[in-house]
Amino acid sequence: MTAGCPQALRDLDHVRQVVAETCFPIEPTVPSPGRVGLEAETFPVQVLADGTPVGRVPLDHLVKLLDLHAGAGGTVGRSDPAAEPPRFPLPGGGSLTFEPGGQLEHSTTIHAGAAGALAELDLVAGDLAAALRRHGVLLAGAGADVWLPNGEVPQQLHAPRYAAMAAYFELRGPYGAAMMRRSCALQVNLDLGDPTAIPERWLVANLVAPLACATFAASPGPDAVSVRALAWQRLDPTRTGFPRRLVDDSSPDPVEQLTDAALAADVLLLRCPSGPW
Repeated sequence: MTAGCPQALRDLDHVRQVVAETCFPIEPTVPSPGRVGLEAETFPVQVLADGTPVGRVPLDHLVKLLDLHAGAGGTVGRSDPAAEPPRFPLPGGGSLTFEPGGQLEHSTTIHAGAAGALAELDLVAGDLAAALRRHGVLLAGAGADVWLPNGEVPQQLHAPRYAAMAAYFELRGPYGAAMMRRSCALQVNLDLGDPTAIPERWLVANLVAPLACATFAASPGPDAVSVRALAWQRLDPTRTGFPRRLVDDSSPDPVEQLTDAALAADVLLLRCPSGPW
């Protein structure tokens, strides 16, 4: 962080405090087994009448189609013209947002369990599928853009953090751009539980990652059953993979593990109150 920035970190104890408050907040009461929120990303694809894909839909065109749907009384609310990146609110607290390659992301509201979160995904997906199909657009669920293996997908979000991320990853190779613009995921968000459960849940979440990746891989390619996972592993070795202190068992504390991992990572961006990041 920059010296004059309100988010500047003072010392190691302050780093630990920020990690604890941001990543492992303590809640007074936590339901059991816990709440669920889902983030489902899809590729908007232009198709012919017979369903043949002909290319990705540019972000500005997709935003116009969603605005038309909102004006016609669909489940999608009107976007805020000043918001960057664009955001469409949904009934109940969810939202539609976008990834740098124009991928559409549906973030559900927080539900008491998986059934409610999945029901919201199905409801919104069905509504959008019907609305977009009239314009020759389908929302494809896949881990990577497999129908345009050699196509160039431009950066379509230009908020400061996306520009800084793109510049940083470009110095390291093609995998950052592949992750940002040519991949999608289903992200599952779960409660940490009460304070005594946090270390165990954190450990389980890390240990189950390879199994979950292999089980739900949806982007086969020449070098892996999950091209998206491969891109994540290779886009920046200083900030991907398991925390070192979890692997070597030098600390059972998730805050210490993540603090060490954050300090070991290369600087990705400097957030400034004005000017480019």
